[in-house]
Amino acid sequence: MKLEKGDISSEGTPSAEDKSILDRKRKQTDHLEGEFKKIKPATFDGESRIGEESKAWLLDIKKYFQIYNYSSNMKVRMVIYNLNGKVGIWWQDLKLAKGLKEK
Repeated sequence: MKLEKGDISSEGTPSAEDKSILDRKRKQTDHLEGEFKKIKPATFDGESRIGEESKAWLLDIKKYFQIYNYSSNMKVRMVIYNLNGKVGIWWQDLKLAKGLKEK
């Protein structure tokens, strides 16, 4: 949580009112983080019957990443984790064929 100018009294020690404001801000932040963590990224099974399904999955996963501030490496790991079914098997086969290592 970022403290802003005026969050703490000029004496450097928070007053009872300052503590109350900080506590409310902390509770709001905790609540929002809890709500966002309930959102699960979309999975993809490779069983696309029409091209829009894969595009819709990509759009959903991009929206998910807009909410969370993941590094590029973590984004890749999340996408790999959400590959299911035939596309999950495809990824495993590609990894073996190319000698790729997930870090």
